[in-house]
Amino acid sequence: MEPHPPGLNAKLNDSNYAGAGERYRLVRQEVDEQLAFYDTVMNENAFRIYMSDHGQNAGTVHTDRKLRFHILFNVYHRTLEPKRIEGFFSLLDFGSVLRQIILEGKIREEEFVKEYAEIGYMDLYSYGGVSSVFKRKVPLSMACFGYKGIVDREYVYIHYRTGKEWLQRRDNLPVENPQLFYDFASDVCEPSLLPYYRKLAGEFPEGIKTDDKFKYSRCLYAVYHNILAHNHVSECARLLNQMLEKHAERCVALRMGGLHSKMLYACLSVENKKKIWGFVDNNQECICSSFGLPVVSPKQFIDLDRVGVQAVLLSSYDHLEALRAETASYPVNVKVLDIYDYFKSYGIPCDGNFWEIKITDEDFDVGFPF
Repeated sequence: MEPHPPGLNAKLNDSNYAGAGERYRLVRQEVDEQLAFYDTVMNENAFRIYMSDHGQNAGTVHTDRKLRFHILFNVYHRTLEPKRIEGFFSLLDFGSVLRQIILEGKIREEEFVKEYAEIGYMDLYSYGGVSSVFKRKVPLSMACFGYKGIVDREYVYIHYRTGKEWLQRRDNLPVENPQLFYDFASDVCEPSLLPYYRKLAGEFPEGIKTDDKFKYSRCLYAVYHNILAHNHVSECARLLNQMLEKHAERCVALRMGGLHSKMLYACLSVENKKKIWGFVDNNQECICSSFGLPVVSPKQFIDLDRVGVQAVLLSSYDHLEALRAETASYPVNVKVLDIYDYFKSYGIPCDGNFWEIKITDEDFDVGFPF
């Protein structure tokens, strides 16, 4: 458990506890020492199998995608030559490897490597887990709902039980992960491939909707549909894209560059994303910098019309009044796009950021058996 955040270990003291990088280095050292100890008590003819349940999570010390999602599965024996198996292997096939080790004392990869691996996740179904959601009335997350999917050399495909589909190239994974209440245009990178991956993933078991094992899960789906019914996420996303239809490519800047603009940018169609020049924010390393577009400070904004920026779209409801006041200093030939005025003109009043999902106590009134 040592490598899991917060990285507690026996080597921590008053002088080294503050740095996340140092904690991670210490826990790795401590795990190495533990493994070395076990090594001394094992017979030299024993097979050693090292496995991990997942790689590094987002937000920890190492956030490189390849490291975050790397799963450890190493087999050592004094008679085995070092080798890396490049084919697809699922931990569901661990039994095949174990059978070879026990019966033959060697590993033949042709028996278990494949062209793709099936992936899946179950609905939250235990009484304790589901009742905790209802007692705390916490916002639902993707972790509440099951999916089936496929991973091959080029793509990741996921089909959620909510109906959402997600298909992405592995060498170009988007910054935004699948969102529970949003269907982004970027969720599916190549729609023509959907029939192929749907067939590989297969359908959900026919009886899953009525299986008594998932009776508490059904309450979560009822809450999900209740929340979706009174939040206008799909309509807001449609209006955002409508607002940008007449603009040319790379001529609109988003103000600001935080979570507000990240969610707004994610809601745009592939074509409308091409119309975004960049972001205006005090922090040049804001989360929107990960999109690979320019991020400039408000002081530099006066020069933006010289590089073709024709409009600024105000993204933040939290700072909307300040942003509206700021527009007085914008170049006269730069148009201001106020999304909240636009929503209101179409009968969708917002009393908060349009992308924030609002939940009510009534959403959870679905007859959960406390």
